[in-house]
Amino acid sequence: MKMELVPCNNENLLANFPPILRKNFSELFCRGKIGLSALTLNDISPTKQYTENDSTYSYYYTLKIPYAGKRLSWELIFDPEDMTFAPDFNFNDDSFYMSNDLELVSENLPSLANWNVNDPNALTTVLKELLCLFKKQQLVKLQQDNIYAQLYSEYQVLTIQISPSDVEIFLESGAAHFLINIKVDISSLPEYLQPMKDNQNDDLLNPGDDTCILKVSYVKLDGSKVNTSLQLSPRLDQVLGNMKTLHIPSYSKTTSLADYVNLVNKLLQDLVVRVEQHHKLKKEYIMTLAVMYSKNLIEFDSETFNRGEFLCEIDGYHCLVHIEIGELFPEEKPIVTLQSLYCIASKKICTERINDYSYSPRWSPELMLRKLRTCLAEIIPKFKMHKH
Repeated sequence: MKMELVPCNNENLLANFPPILRKNFSELFCRGKIGLSALTLNDISPTKQYTENDSTYSYYYTLKIPYAGKRLSWELIFDPEDMTFAPDFNFNDDSFYMSNDLELVSENLPSLANWNVNDPNALTTVLKELLCLFKKQQLVKLQQDNIYAQLYSEYQVLTIQISPSDVEIFLESGAAHFLINIKVDISSLPEYLQPMKDNQNDDLLNPGDDTCILKVSYVKLDGSKVNTSLQLSPRLDQVLGNMKTLHIPSYSKTTSLADYVNLVNKLLQDLVVRVEQHHKLKKEYIMTLAVMYSKNLIEFDSETFNRGEFLCEIDGYHCLVHIEIGELFPEEKPIVTLQSLYCIASKKICTERINDYSYSPRWSPELMLRKLRTCLAEIIPKFKMHKH
């Protein structure tokens, strides 16, 4: 999932919308999660225009609503003569039927029936209610159409353990798509570090909410062909590791939907535990390094605990020792590099990576560093005498 720049303070962006609607669109852009997936800046396109006080604005918008891994195309229409009126909608989807029944509107779309343009959340709330109504219609079809009988049974079992609000369903000819919000306890994970880019000024990237979204697409309704994919929000993708290296199990025809969700949930929870342990060990290693070489410490990473550097002196010879911790720590030993302050032979700074030092992933970080210190006492005199 791509992280968008937070547009909340972007006056240039909002200037394209009618003044009376700007707060509503600002809320929609900043907190536009009307379903399990967030609405992005690219999901709304202004089309038809009108002129007001020599300024040109749109009153007709095409919305691409993310739902169950699909994009629902809805048209949002305001009255250009009076923008305070509640908007109209066109739904370019035969599976979504809207009647003019006032009772239906009052029951399912109370925010539309009681539209207040001065409420910044009015538009977002109406879209949420419309999506909820669409979801109800999909569920009715799943329940009443015999071709989906087996999948409806799967859905019933699934929603015993997962709230129906965390499941989206989209049905199409001969196929069915489920989007499932998997709630994983991530309270033990390390802090998210905001990646800043050059020339970004004070703009921040918006990683959105922490979500693990599983998509299960029954290409064939008998379960003989099922495609699955997992989407982590940008923050979790950063902390848990790149999704390119995270592989979820294949869906088996003999596996129920509920069992498969449990399987993916366990995989994620086990991954969280490994990341937690990895981070804890890295922190203990670097903090022990800081204490052990407190008088000679040059710098260390106090956020991700991935590296440290200190000045080491053996028999009057001084050199810098760089330590970097990789993603496979403690199974993989830290990278240790020696750097000369000045090399007499070459009259320049020289570096040498040290691979052959005592190490075991079963040792405590304190023991790892004590063993390394012993090895450095033997290796540095040889480094001092290295040849070019």
